[in-house]
Amino acid sequence: MSSSDIELSRFNGPPPIDGDDTISEGLHSRKNSSAHTSNPFPEPFLIDETLNNNMDNSVFDDDDEEEYDQTIYKTDLLNKHLDHGVKEEDDSLSSSSPIIEVKKVLYKGEQLLIYPLSHKLGIVKFQLFALFVIFTTIGLNDQATGNLLPILEKEYGVTQVFVSNIFLLQTLGYMSSCAITEKLHLRYGQFGALMIGGLLVVVPSLILFSKVKWFIIYVLCYYPIGIGIGLIDSIVNLIFGSLIENKSELLAVVHGVYGCCSFLTPLIITKLGRNYWNYFFLCQLTFSGLGLLACFFAFKNETQLKYEYMMKQNRNSEQHSNSDDNDNDDSNIESSHSTWSLMRKYPIVPLYTIALFFHLGCEVGFGAWIFSYLLKYKNGSPKPMSYITSSFWFGLTLGRFAFGMVISKCFANEYQALRFFSKSTTLLCGLVVIFAAIHSTATLYFVSLSSLIFTLGAFIGPIFPLSSVVAVELLDPNVKLKGISVAISIGSVGAASIPYCDGIIMKYLGFGVFPILVTISGIIFTSAIFLYPKYVKNKNHYFYP
Repeated sequence: MSSSDIELSRFNGPPPIDGDDTISEGLHSRKNSSAHTSNPFPEPFLIDETLNNNMDNSVFDDDDEEEYDQTIYKTDLLNKHLDHGVKEEDDSLSSSSPIIEVKKVLYKGEQLLIYPLSHKLGIVKFQLFALFVIFTTIGLNDQATGNLLPILEKEYGVTQVFVSNIFLLQTLGYMSSCAITEKLHLRYGQFGALMIGGLLVVVPSLILFSKVKWFIIYVLCYYPIGIGIGLIDSIVNLIFGSLIENKSELLAVVHGVYGCCSFLTPLIITKLGRNYWNYFFLCQLTFSGLGLLACFFAFKNETQLKYEYMMKQNRNSEQHSNSDDNDNDDSNIESSHSTWSLMRKYPIVPLYTIALFFHLGCEVGFGAWIFSYLLKYKNGSPKPMSYITSSFWFGLTLGRFAFGMVISKCFANEYQALRFFSKSTTLLCGLVVIFAAIHSTATLYFVSLSSLIFTLGAFIGPIFPLSSVVAVELLDPNVKLKGISVAISIGSVGAASIPYCDGIIMKYLGFGVFPILVTISGIIFTSAIFLYPKYVKNKNHYFYP
């Protein structure tokens, strides 16, 4: 088979496993293959000759090995007819636009639909849209507690420390999602994991909207929300980070959606006021419900058997690669390995986890407490202070959209961009500390502070999506899900635990230490990112292009 035949795999894996029955619709017709000696597709799409052995023998012409009928799914027709192949003529092979193929595989009695993660495919577009919708829930949720804090203290007659238990319960939820993410995929597939994650957000949001009488119930609702968000977050980052093309830009956009929701949250809560604050959870319920419904239809083919099949393909690919490098001693790590063994074998996982832990703690902690800080320490009035709070999230959103579009043009790769933005964020946190030391109630002071906070948000915005792309690039295919889910689940604990710890510290030391706490988190996550080249071996070509 000539070099321009491409492999069809959702995660760009190796050829089908020996013994699988591959249906012939997954290939395209070719005559005079010698005329096509160049490969128009990136190297990961080259297909191995062993695929011929897995195809129906009736596909090939025994008399002429280079002339045989094969059938493809054209990208444009796939948008409308996913289950009906359209035969392609020879002259179409010379088209300048590459054809992305879809393959059907019979595995353990179930027909699986295997396709590359390309946003040119209609089904992938639908999946990305569904993830966009359900991801809005994370942005709404992360900013709700900090902005509802003054209202909850009066509504339920509770202290600031008691309200901070919400962060603690959500932290436990994140930790639980780390333990169950891979198990849910192995048992129910990506479809089942998304459904469970969505339901764990929808049901508690409905309870919170009902304005429960006892505050303890309000707090307990954040444990399942933490699990659901942990599941959704890891799946979203894995899928967007595994896209064939434009992954940095699209991941920046999806995190920009998070920023949009975080930007709108303070404005919505301020507008609703004390009497109608519970209607905010109707908004959260609506988006999580719509996202869950969209994911139900978009991911219905991502079953447990498909996930098992793809894991076997990726494991076979990893073992084959390791045998070529004469490194068999370390190549047999199983998909069921423990978190500890994963971190020992792949140093990028603990470094990525530490970076995310303190980055999210810095980002969410700043967004959660800045409003209370401005009210209680800077003696500002609620409405203009809510605008300053929103300026941070507006900057974060704009930074993810704007910087995300130019990263590939301005930097050699995503890691170089990550170093730049993390270092800039830490420097800006230091400027916030200096500026916060000035005590003034003048309008010009608050305008200048708002501009600085906006700039901080713009530079901190691209860090999360860039971190995810770098991790996906450095991890082996067989451990991407496990590695990403572990890092994001544990890292997301920082989004809940650090704001909780900030609240405890500020309870005893006062709100004046708030900018210092944020800066400490910035220094730690930047240090972790700069340590990547030291501990991640054999990747100097990536770190120093």
